[in-house]
Amino acid sequence: ESKPIVEQEKETEKKEKPEKPKPHIQTKPKRQSSQKPKPKPKRSQPRKTLSYGKASVQVDGKNFNDDFYLNLIITKIANNWLNPLRGGGKMAAVIYFRIQKDGTITEVRIEKKSGNSLLDQSALRAVMASSPLPPLPESYTSDFIGVHFEFEHTGR
Repeated sequence: ESKPIVEQEKETEKKEKPEKPKPHIQTKPKRQSSQKPKPKPKRSQPRKTLSYGKASVQVDGKNFNDDFYLNLIITKIANNWLNPLRGGGKMAAVIYFRIQKDGTITEVRIEKKSGNSLLDQSALRAVMASSPLPPLPESYTSDFIGVHFEFEHTGR
């Protein structure tokens, strides 16, 4: 989703270019090219955190099918996850928690240990640091949803 925004910004800047003198047009692309790499590393930093780890989620309840909401919570929790491991083998911890209607996270616990307590505790902290999450979608009628969030260390 961030790539289309970058492209839209480019299009907006291109529209502004014809209004300005041609010498400015020639210098601005150079400035824009130097500005473009700066936002890209900022956007990829969370991805770097996840470059040696992955996050995935499963929810309890067949009635919940809001992928947009799930992407929101994955992003928020993954951004709070600081994977303490470098190298080593592939391992994963699963954290179970409930999201209340208002977005509050409750009943946080380690559902499946990874075999490395540092990884387990960092995953637990990521979930707790993410409370509150956005409120559950209005279309979801239950008071809460159970979430099984897997934090995977890929061994890189």
